[in-house]
Amino acid sequence: MNPESLLEALPRVADVVRKALDGAGNPARILFTAAEPGPGVALLAAAAAIGLAKSQRTPTCVVEADLGRPELSAWLDLPERGLSELLERRAELGACIQQPAGCPGLRVLPAGRTRDALEGEFGSKPMQALLDELAAGSRHLFLAAPSVVTSEEARRLLPRVDGAILVLRAGITRKGDAARAVELLRLARVPVLGSILRDWRPEPGERRRPPAVPRPGSVEAPAALEAAGSASVVAPVRVTSRAGSDRQIEILERRIAKLNRRLAEAEEGLRQLGALRAADPGIASVYRGIQGLSSQEEYATFKRELMHKIFLANLELKQARARRP
Repeated sequence: MNPESLLEALPRVADVVRKALDGAGNPARILFTAAEPGPGVALLAAAAAIGLAKSQRTPTCVVEADLGRPELSAWLDLPERGLSELLERRAELGACIQQPAGCPGLRVLPAGRTRDALEGEFGSKPMQALLDELAAGSRHLFLAAPSVVTSEEARRLLPRVDGAILVLRAGITRKGDAARAVELLRLARVPVLGSILRDWRPEPGERRRPPAVPRPGSVEAPAALEAAGSASVVAPVRVTSRAGSDRQIEILERRIAKLNRRLAEAEEGLRQLGALRAADPGIASVYRGIQGLSSQEEYATFKRELMHKIFLANLELKQARARRP
């Protein structure tokens, strides 16, 4: 998908973000984050950046800082190298920063290799130097980060930004999580510039605007932001078109296949360890630990976490298929 197609799939995002930035005096560094884990934040940040770059010729840079959920390389047909490789010092910035065709003034730094962020990585001096360098060549620097509620690394970015756009999911985001996200941003003295309400679908006969009263337990309008005194801007947008939904499903299917391959490799390693149990009782005890028959948490955790990731990926795939237009 090229930048123009992404902008067409998310037509209102750029206008909403532009209004939010205008109302705050056009801050330079903007954090896009959500109240709960999930895909879509980087796509919204990219759509906003594409709109600004095309309509206002504003030099804008997007950094995909959710290393565990890369989206931009696949959606914008970019090479799969980026922030992860830079922080690991396995690539130079010039080889990772991308300028999508047909969108002058836009630079994109994808997440790169899928992995979990290391503890303290986003608060490190290399990360600070990288953001300073990217900001120096851009009017706006958009950081698409994981949820500030669940990610410590996302919170490490807060001292480095001038404002935040909070992404809410209709029927998914809990009001308590939205309020917690606002609280964390305010404690870090990061102004909440606005919010984007995504995946909202009107009921039959209902006008295309968010309902005034949130449904119990979830966010249907940014009530938590309004209660906190935020000048919230609402954009009831869908994150994916049919083509975009198919692409998201394709990405999830590849991710699940990769996780299943890793699980198969782990199972083969366990089988080999089990075959050695007669030769070495110590190795046999390790094997029993991985299978959950002993308390050796070091060995049991890896398989449990891998199975959990596969479960979450399959859950996302099921939700993506359900959302397909």
